[in-house]
Amino acid sequence: MVVYRTGNCLLFNSWRDADMEVHVIDADGRNRKRMTDSPGEDFNAGWQPLKVE
Repeated sequence: MVVYRTGNCLLFNSWRDADMEVHVIDADGRNRKRMTDSPGEDFNAGWQPLKVE
């Protein structure tokens, strides 16, 4: 499992479902949400800062 943390959220890859998907969860372990849902494996997710102009 790869975990990226920013602020109050964690972004991670997991085999919880039939294949590897990207998930996000609150730092306290609540509100897990699957961010991808495709037949192939999804991995190497990462945060990208917002560009504020």
